[in-house]
Amino acid sequence: MSNTQDTLLTVDPKTGKLLPNAAQEYSISSDGKTIRFVLLDNLYFSNGDKILANDYAFGIKRHLDPKNKS
Repeated sequence: MSNTQDTLLTVDPKTGKLLPNAAQEYSISSDGKTIRFVLLDNLYFSNGDKILANDYAFGIKRHLDPKNKS
C-alpha cells in the first residue's frame, strides 16, 4: 500500500517550488512560525464525509508525536 493521504502541498519536480494540492492556497506569517492553509472545497473521505482543517491538523499532530514513532 502506498500513501493514502493527499498532501496539502506538493513539490514541482522541475523547479522545487511548493505548489497547492489539497490546499488551494497557503500563506506563511512574517515571523515564519505559522502557515495558514485554505483547503479545497471538494475534499471528502471515502465514506462521503467532508474533510476539514481539523482532520489535517489531527494527522499532522499525530505524525509529529514521538509516541507514534512515525
